[in-house]
Amino acid sequence: MIAALRAFFIRVRGLWTAPSSEPSMREELAHDLALMTEDGELRGLSHEEARRQALLQLGGLEQTMQSVRDRRTLPSVEEFLQDLRFALRQLQRKPGFTLTAIFTLALGFGASIAIFAFVDAAMIKPLPFHDPKRLAWVTETVEIMGPANLSWQDYQDWNQQAKSFESFAVWRYAGYQMRIGEGLVFQPAIRVSANFLSTLGLHPAAGRDFTSSDNLPGAGKVMMISYDLWRDSFHNDPSVINRAIEMSGDKYTIIGVLPEKFQFAPRGRLQLLTAIAPKTGDCEARRSCHSLNGVARLHPGITFQQADVEVKAIANRLEQQYPDSNRGQGGIAQPLTEEVVRNIRPVFYVLLSAALLLCFIACVNVASLLLARSESRRREFALRTALGATRRRMFRQFATESVTLVLTGAATGLVLAIASVRSIMLLVPKNMRDQMPFFDAVSINRDTLLFSLTVAIGAIVLFTLMPAVRISWNALQRAIAEGSAGTGSGSLSWNRVGSLLVIAEVAVAVVLLAGAGLLSRSLANLLHTDLNFNPDHLVTVVVTGTTKKYEKDPEVYAMQHAVVEKLRAIPGVTAVGFGNSQPVNFNGNTEWIRFPDRPYDGKHIEINERNASATYFQALGTPLLKGRYISEQDTADKPLVSVVNRTFAEKYFPGQNPIGKTYGNTTLEPKSMKTIVGVVDDLHEGSLDDPIWPAAYDSAYQNTDQTALAIRVASGESAVIAAIPKVVRSVDPDLNLSDAMTMRDRIDSSQSATLHRGAAWLSGAFAIAALLLCAVGLYGVISYSISLRTREIGVRMALGARRESIYAMVLSEAGRLSLTGIVSGLLLAVLAASLLKSVLFGVSGWDPLTLGAACVVLGLASFLASALPARKAATANPMDALRTE
Repeated sequence: MIAALRAFFIRVRGLWTAPSSEPSMREELAHDLALMTEDGELRGLSHEEARRQALLQLGGLEQTMQSVRDRRTLPSVEEFLQDLRFALRQLQRKPGFTLTAIFTLALGFGASIAIFAFVDAAMIKPLPFHDPKRLAWVTETVEIMGPANLSWQDYQDWNQQAKSFESFAVWRYAGYQMRIGEGLVFQPAIRVSANFLSTLGLHPAAGRDFTSSDNLPGAGKVMMISYDLWRDSFHNDPSVINRAIEMSGDKYTIIGVLPEKFQFAPRGRLQLLTAIAPKTGDCEARRSCHSLNGVARLHPGITFQQADVEVKAIANRLEQQYPDSNRGQGGIAQPLTEEVVRNIRPVFYVLLSAALLLCFIACVNVASLLLARSESRRREFALRTALGATRRRMFRQFATESVTLVLTGAATGLVLAIASVRSIMLLVPKNMRDQMPFFDAVSINRDTLLFSLTVAIGAIVLFTLMPAVRISWNALQRAIAEGSAGTGSGSLSWNRVGSLLVIAEVAVAVVLLAGAGLLSRSLANLLHTDLNFNPDHLVTVVVTGTTKKYEKDPEVYAMQHAVVEKLRAIPGVTAVGFGNSQPVNFNGNTEWIRFPDRPYDGKHIEINERNASATYFQALGTPLLKGRYISEQDTADKPLVSVVNRTFAEKYFPGQNPIGKTYGNTTLEPKSMKTIVGVVDDLHEGSLDDPIWPAAYDSAYQNTDQTALAIRVASGESAVIAAIPKVVRSVDPDLNLSDAMTMRDRIDSSQSATLHRGAAWLSGAFAIAALLLCAVGLYGVISYSISLRTREIGVRMALGARRESIYAMVLSEAGRLSLTGIVSGLLLAVLAASLLKSVLFGVSGWDPLTLGAACVVLGLASFLASALPARKAATANPMDALRTE
């Protein structure tokens, strides 16, 4: 064992010492040869015969030297190092080729690695919880919107009846004004059931978790704070536990600190968790108020399909048991990751596909360069074969050159990917990063490196096989007798393979250009959606008051009136109105209604329920179609009224005038009956890509809620936004402001706009890069093809061929390749339309205008790429061409 190790280390040392020991080896071998020759002479042989016998006995000088070298070093490693040195010299000899290939590979690798880093962070990395594969998103469903919300009573029934769940918790969004020092700071939060953290498999960093008693009606108000809040505002003070803090006018006791780096991906970054403690009048006190979302941990061995079947069965039983509140309420259980990535998965799939296609074009481009380069080295390969190089040895040389080139390109691509990731993050608005904190995990990590290695191995295999497969060993033997390395069957086969590579490039480029065009048109359609209000010169802000101070409606009305009057006095403000929700926000906060003059089958009629002040629609610029707006006389002591949107009127009163019609809740209680006094155009309440729902706008003076202000200004939106905090807090210093921004900024930074914009911009960048690579590839193929036909062109011109015919010959060859690639690309683009369908808005995947534009752009680029070599061929001197060998 020791002897074997010693021999191994001697061989390893020989990798560095072998060159220096070469002279002594030759001297020693010459000495041995002389002694053996002298011994032969003593036996009566002539000097020549004695030397010949000695050489035969040694087995040849070079063979013996090689045998000694093999015993003193590692032959395979030494050969690899020789191949590596040779490959580096070859790349150094052709700097233009080397730099072009490395830049092309870096572009393809960098794009695909950068996009994969986002895909990995969002969809591959496990959620930051214990055993996240057993976590399920559990909630009710309704016909109008699919997955919806649970009620507190339904949650309790589900929790008791479900056997698939090891633990089942619920939560809902909330926000509080926390008093820190002398000021109030708005803190995003969620209200949770007591087992929320334990269901996720987490434990407090300090203090205690919620207990079941914290969820009882009348329980004390308790909360847990984030680790960041504990560190930044309370300086990691352990005595903060059990301290009472004022929040939104109430006293909450801090009972614990959330784990460091805690984030709940469905809601983003959170600063607080508070316990749900139902009380009379709250949403949680009514089974019909569905406002909660569920997260469950499955028992080991239980599948999501089994849990989903059980949840649906429980929902069906509750529907039969409580027909008034649960009619039409289904159930769903799916992996929690599905809820986290549901909206972004299609966009990421599209971008990753586009990046991989760009990487494919880059690899094909470099493969074309390598193929052309291998043709120019055919005589070198032939000579090496004639001198004894085996197929295996030649193949290893190709592999070494490919590894050297690909690893250099991949390393450069990694650097480019890191820069690209940072640049892409700048495109993501802060509010979206807060909602999707997994963006913080985007990095070049182990998964990304494995992906990079996989792509690199694929490229190495392609680059190694390309010259090895296309070079015939019989042709190499004949190449020694040829006068040029650029003639013969090898060149013809190169022309065929090079043409196929260009066709593949063009086809994939068509797909990328068409996809980028479709996504760009989709983004334009999205941003120019008819909102039925004027988003320009419109400022929005949400104002909320403390619970204690504004418990009764008259107090809320007085605050809202005072705030509106103060805001109207700001210079440049022309109109101020308020509702309970900003437009272009969400479809939800629904109401079940029933019409008194129609038969009732028990099926819920679900509509968006909103509030509006007298000047709300005027401030937004939403047209009135019939009747009147809400007025300030529509107060709590008057009959209830509402204004409905066009969709409501057309769906429930087709061909009729809805003015004066009434509706109420599902039991038609007299106090719920409302009279329709007006019809407005379809104000876009949901996200930009959401459909329009029927909506009713109740009088804000008859139904108090949060105050979402719409402020119309003549100009100077920034100045108005800067003045709003001082003006509002002059009414009450404890009023909280949030989401102060222009409506145009709100729209541009919305999740739907950001995702569509990112998809359009990145796919556009990939398409431009693909277009350039495709043009370079076509230029290279046509140029090399012309170089193979230099003598032919010279003969044609010497015999009287006009320059126009040379142009036509070259351009027809390029046109044939481009046309074949474009037609193939159109077929692929139509097939790829199914992938784009889920992310397109207002445009078909088979849009002829976009597909036609992609073909025209690529055709023009192909013409320009082939026009340069065509001009060079047509303007060449025939005599120079005839002399070319």
